[in-house]
Amino acid sequence: MDSKLTLTTYKMATNTRKIQALAKLGNITNIDYVFTARTNEDFNTHLSKSSTNSLPLLTTSEGSISETGAILQYLGSKAGLAGSNDFERAQVTQWLAFSYQEIGMTRIHTLYPILGYIEFDAEKNKMMSEMQKNHLKALNKHLEGKSYLVGEKATIADIELWANLLPLWQLVFPTELRNKLFPNVEKWFINFSKQEFILKTFGPTLTCKAVQRPPKVEKKKEEKKPEAKVEKKEEKKEKEVKPSDELDNLPPTTPVFDDFKKDFMNSKDRKSVLEN
Repeated sequence: MDSKLTLTTYKMATNTRKIQALAKLGNITNIDYVFTARTNEDFNTHLSKSSTNSLPLLTTSEGSISETGAILQYLGSKAGLAGSNDFERAQVTQWLAFSYQEIGMTRIHTLYPILGYIEFDAEKNKMMSEMQKNHLKALNKHLEGKSYLVGEKATIADIELWANLLPLWQLVFPTELRNKLFPNVEKWFINFSKQEFILKTFGPTLTCKAVQRPPKVEKKKEEKKPEAKVEKKEEKKEKEVKPSDELDNLPPTTPVFDDFKKDFMNSKDRKSVLEN
């Protein structure tokens, strides 16, 4: 393994803790951690170094590796925690895929509404919940009489699957249901929670005794748009035609008012002026 490795990642992220747990289990001590956040000035610089435009990012002497699963496989292979032969390595890959696809994808409508990431959809929740239960029943059958997913010791598959089930055990599946439907998974999960390398990275594990309900989201009342007033067409009133007056037909006059005033004021016979 390289004399020096650098992991650029988010400090409190679950994916970071998976890698830290693997490092403790595999006694990998040569990792330098560079913690960043989306609010950091150098965030985009770190992100640009990742070929998948994502973090965490592991920098080695051979180049960089991104995506948590790939990093776990790289470090796990170096530490002997990714299967001891071809068959076990294939099984490890199988359970990693199971964790990503069958468990991870079905959490969208069972876990995310509780966390407030998406709005609760009763129909999709019911469908995804049944799918999860069926997958966990299959896992329960596989774990019968076993302490680990593959072989006789913990592998990266155990770390990945345990971390993916953690929020489901804390918020979605209560103790009574877990013991009833998949007791072997429950036993494996609780025993794994007590491992020292898990306690040092994830801390003590608390699980739920009752199903946690999604927060109620008050829908904003849609403002009723004022109804457009239909303007009634007013009946056009016929204009009243005034009867014609003989005076209206007379030609316009053009009196000179100054002349009339002088004549009227100076004349002794004002009546004659008015008649003219």
